[in-house]
Amino acid sequence: MRPTRAGLGILAVGVVVVGLGRLFGAFELFLLGAGLLAAFGLAALVHLTLGLDLGVSRTTSPAVLRAGTPAQVDLVLHNRARRSTPVMELVDQVENTQGARLHLAAIRRGDDARVSYRLPTRRRGPLSVGPLSLDLGDPLGLVHSRLEAAGVTPLVVRPALLDFAPVRATAGHDPVADTQRHRALAVAGEEFHSLRPYVVGDELRRVHWPHSARTGELVVRTEERARTGRVTIALDIRRDPEGDPDAFERAVSAALSALVAAHRGGEAVQFVTTGLAPPVEVRSRADLDRLDEELATITTTEAASLVRTVEQLGRSGRGGLLVTVSTGVDSDVAATLVRARRRFAHVITIVCGDGAPAGVTGIVRHDGVHDPVAEWSRAVRTRSAA
Repeated sequence: MRPTRAGLGILAVGVVVVGLGRLFGAFELFLLGAGLLAAFGLAALVHLTLGLDLGVSRTTSPAVLRAGTPAQVDLVLHNRARRSTPVMELVDQVENTQGARLHLAAIRRGDDARVSYRLPTRRRGPLSVGPLSLDLGDPLGLVHSRLEAAGVTPLVVRPALLDFAPVRATAGHDPVADTQRHRALAVAGEEFHSLRPYVVGDELRRVHWPHSARTGELVVRTEERARTGRVTIALDIRRDPEGDPDAFERAVSAALSALVAAHRGGEAVQFVTTGLAPPVEVRSRADLDRLDEELATITTTEAASLVRTVEQLGRSGRGGLLVTVSTGVDSDVAATLVRARRRFAHVITIVCGDGAPAGVTGIVRHDGVHDPVAEWSRAVRTRSAA
């Protein structure tokens, strides 16, 4: 507890007036000063005996935060004390902002108060919310205290997701592509395989109702389906000091959107960056979700080369469809992509910066000007007709 400016003023005036009353023998001044000091003491006593006891819960909606998508924080405060709370100011800190300030009316004994505020999700990455504090005062505004009511909640804003059309791959130069099998939540599967817990987004027609009724938890059928090809998504993470920082954000978004489109197509999918990390196989929704989280915090690096990565992928003889995503394509990269068509059945290049490379076909521009969803659909249709 500490005095406010008004409280300090009351204390100072009270002491001075009491002193003057004693000095000049003026009982009225002494009484006035004593009254001011008594008012401050009463305010402090009321403040100290508030007996505040609150239970606080903090949730975010939607559960998965995405860059550029509206989101909010919902707070529920439950009064567990024997009396009503005073009027309070709620302050919830939000990383890289001034935080949220909300005035809260008195909460009756045993009642709940629900408040919400908008959460900034302009960019992907980690985002800390909290601590949550309550500013309390007395009715006269003479004393003040701040109590921490909830700790810090770490959140992650995932990359924006574009509505890319599902894509299927042909075997290309991968001689064993059509003999491999993998587990997937099939839309039109061929062979029943197993059951797994239901997750948001699964089709209700895939729910296995008899087993769900026995266990009390929703489960869905997984089925096996033959692969007809492989889709490889390569994200260029090379650092460009003179480039547009927003271009890399668009590139991460496009790479994730291509991953989701390939996974929805039901094909073998692998993801690779131009760094030193090995390719990652995406065999299930859980694998895709892990990559989604990793892409929320991915950064650029000096040790990256799209030319080297595409050449290594070509030497592996995987074939199928190659999707490269980068902020820009220079002449060396353009020449490498042209040569890659000898090893891959099809190549789609997503460019998230200015300009389009000469001599490279299958271009999808995600530069903030063109419509990447429409260009992706056109590139997929062109590939299918080839």
